[in-house]
Amino acid sequence: PKSIEWKAMALVVMMLALLQAAAGDPPVIPVPAGRGVLESILAGPLPPHATLALQPGIHEVVAPLSLNRSHSGLTITGGPVGSAVISAGSSIDRTAWHPTGTAGMWAAMLPATAMPAEGASMPRQLWMASASASPQTASRRTRARHPNLYDDATGTILQQFPYMYWATPLEACPGLAKQCERGSKCSAVGCNHTMCSACVRTNQMGLRYNTSIDGPFFQSLADSPDAIATLEAIVYHGWTTSRHYVSGVHAVADDALLFRNPSDRPIGFWSGRSSEGGQRFFVENAEMLLDSPGEFFIRDTGEVLYRPLPGEVVNGALAVTAWVPRLQQILSITAASNIRLERLTLSFTDWDCGGTNHTQPCDQQSTDFQEHAAVELTDVEAVGFNSVNLTHHGANALWFHSGANVNFTNGTVSDLGTGAIRVAGKSKFGSDPVGNVTGMVVSDTTLADGGWVFASGTAVLVQGGAVGVTVEHCEIREFTYTAVSLGWSWDYSVQRAGKHIIRKNHIHHLGFPRREVGDAMACVYTLGQLNGTVVDGNLCHDVRAYMSGGYGLSQDQGSSNIVFTNNVCLRTTGSPHNTHYGVNLTYSNNIFWGGYTDSWVPTLEGRVAAGGVRTSPSATMNCHSVDYPGKCPDQIDFNRNLIGQWSNFTAGLFEGDFDDSADGGVLRFTFKSNFYWSDLASRNLANVSVFGGNSRVPPYEQLTWSEWQDLHAGTQDAGSVLGAKHPFAKDDWATTMNVALASDSTAHRIGFQPIDTSDVGPRH
Repeated sequence: PKSIEWKAMALVVMMLALLQAAAGDPPVIPVPAGRGVLESILAGPLPPHATLALQPGIHEVVAPLSLNRSHSGLTITGGPVGSAVISAGSSIDRTAWHPTGTAGMWAAMLPATAMPAEGASMPRQLWMASASASPQTASRRTRARHPNLYDDATGTILQQFPYMYWATPLEACPGLAKQCERGSKCSAVGCNHTMCSACVRTNQMGLRYNTSIDGPFFQSLADSPDAIATLEAIVYHGWTTSRHYVSGVHAVADDALLFRNPSDRPIGFWSGRSSEGGQRFFVENAEMLLDSPGEFFIRDTGEVLYRPLPGEVVNGALAVTAWVPRLQQILSITAASNIRLERLTLSFTDWDCGGTNHTQPCDQQSTDFQEHAAVELTDVEAVGFNSVNLTHHGANALWFHSGANVNFTNGTVSDLGTGAIRVAGKSKFGSDPVGNVTGMVVSDTTLADGGWVFASGTAVLVQGGAVGVTVEHCEIREFTYTAVSLGWSWDYSVQRAGKHIIRKNHIHHLGFPRREVGDAMACVYTLGQLNGTVVDGNLCHDVRAYMSGGYGLSQDQGSSNIVFTNNVCLRTTGSPHNTHYGVNLTYSNNIFWGGYTDSWVPTLEGRVAAGGVRTSPSATMNCHSVDYPGKCPDQIDFNRNLIGQWSNFTAGLFEGDFDDSADGGVLRFTFKSNFYWSDLASRNLANVSVFGGNSRVPPYEQLTWSEWQDLHAGTQDAGSVLGAKHPFAKDDWATTMNVALASDSTAHRIGFQPIDTSDVGPRH
């Protein structure tokens, strides 16, 4: 009966549109809120260049909306921004909740519309909103987990590290895991490839927990087969987290937690509490773990169990409406052109990983393994999103696979299980070739609050196959990993990528409030040849990695042919500038200010203090290749920059290998007309060893100023200045971001041009 009603409504709407078209008026088709109405109208024939005007309210979709070539020229618009919500979720009314009899526990049944098909997974996410509020204001809740994420008394996120720490890998393979990385190579002397590969495969499938601390907890799991049936484990690595479906807990026999699907690199590849991963892990999604406010668990019967946060129970009733996702995708546009979406909110999609049998890895840099996004664009031309809000999603919010000229402007992308926008690339397990993208603009948009499910989700991920992507005047904040990642090649091989512009963005508070990953985490991260790419005028601050890393600008393997100008990078746990290796990298008129005054920085043994500028070139990766025959081009041209270090007496201004004498010109750096300052200035900066030497691994050799200038036959850093005091006009520059130079600063001598940060971020 409902489907007949929708079809009848769609027929009436189409008749009105045809009458408008016959009269010569642009066809504007009103779409009332309701379940299935919008997709019924899209399924019928539409007049050319029609506008679907969505009325205020919830437009719930039964299946993902699908636009194709026949929809070219279509506009879908809402009224006042946010009033029309396209939802792939179902709501649980506050009247459906009832106390369970267990203190602090409430329950409700999923509505029939949210029950999955036989064999499919229950919804994996839950959002709560006050009964009178729009679903846009709903806030994410946490799957039952151990250790808890929330403080029991206040319901706020714990400002410590809510993790367990594994003890050892499943199998000891001394010296082998690092050498053969996932079993793909084993070239070290005495390394047995067969043995190495087998050991690595074993250690991808589980870990040994700490029996002295966590033994009783895992014994309780081992005694509960129902808990193991739904349990998932999340393990932290260098710059990724792996998600695993648990196959068993052998608490008494061998103290092992076993997985059904492997990690990418083996457990133990990064070992030690002071490593990037820190040996951290936690488990979630078992009913027995439901013990803290803000947590939920969904039984396989469809019953939702929830422990309310403080203030959510009013007069003996749960005073909130819940939302659960039903679909992994809400909209796909394929082989269409001239599509516009305006003043809309698209919400409530779920996530998945591991394949249909849960045996594939859920672990890759920037969550490359994911195969879907909430909104996907394939082979499109001229698609525009204006004042569109993508919020409450499990995977990436938007994935532009292939096509040309997509604009996303004046929008918001927020509350994300993974990242915000992915461009080109393909899933790790996809069969399609890498998509080609030419031209995308993301502007005047706020991208915020990501990485809730997959901590290595990247706010803007631009992979190989993309040319001409512009990200400008955006605010990017509160992601657990990198803000903007460009390129997808780990060497000097040619990739179809480049001519990107990253300009006038305000990027801040990465690793807030959950300090989860590290190493490659940065405001702007690059890989491979990116010819013609410009990174200009960005303000980057407050980047907190778990252990090492947490950079401002980070140029990883093969990063080449990029210009960085007028960027301000400060308050980072890692160096505000970091280069692994690359050629033709130009840094001009930037501010790189190291040091981090944060009482929450973990004082773990082995933590490396970060310098103002850092490099860690690989001796085996040089640019003598078909792309760069003969002598290497200049690797770094570093001129007219301000480099500083404060509140950190253990770090040098530079870290790493800046001496090319031992490598026949493979490593070439040109420094000139820079300004340097450090808290060490009170101890005569010219005579302390704070400049980079020629050691490749910590502890780095450090040079004095005169030794540094002797490099390159005495031409290193000609025209540069050592400042007696910091160059800024006001002493509160570190908190206000006011980096205007003092009129009497010696930084003026190098020709540094003032950087105006007042116009970064959205222009509205």
